[in-house]
Amino acid sequence: IQMRGVMNYIPGNTLLHRLDPRTKLIFSLMVCVASFVTRLTDLCNALVVHWRLPYQYAFTITTALHFIPVFFNDMQVISEAQTARGVSFDTRNPFRKFALMAPLSVPLLVSSVKKTEQAAIAVELRGFNLRTRTSAYKVTRMGAIEAAALLAGAALIALSVLMNGLGA
Repeated sequence: IQMRGVMNYIPGNTLLHRLDPRTKLIFSLMVCVASFVTRLTDLCNALVVHWRLPYQYAFTITTALHFIPVFFNDMQVISEAQTARGVSFDTRNPFRKFALMAPLSVPLLVSSVKKTEQAAIAVELRGFNLRTRTSAYKVTRMGAIEAAALLAGAALIALSVLMNGLGA
């Protein structure tokens, strides 16, 4: 049985192919927890200050992360409206499901264009082009709690890799 998924699109025998599923799960959980507890402004400042990423790129990354739940919520509202109109999305046929989902993309596209235009106007009015690497108002430092969480996550990953090597 050949599994299809994201890993099939990563070329070669990379580290991602050799990782144990437990390690991948632990790493994914660490990323999820970090994304839930980190404010987007702090993430943007950290990308600029610590990773030396240009502010425009860091802002693009954090804005994309911000719009994921917004678009997901819009898609739910649109699909609920279609369900109220009598459209049934309960089908196992993937072609039929795609045909049912395609009309939902038009209102989602229209609302997303409106939201991105509003966001573009807002950031332009706030002086987006005036921002430099040194204009961050807050310097982020790793505290004891963050260091302990990072060490615990690294220890879990190391333990998972060790258990995989021992055949457990």
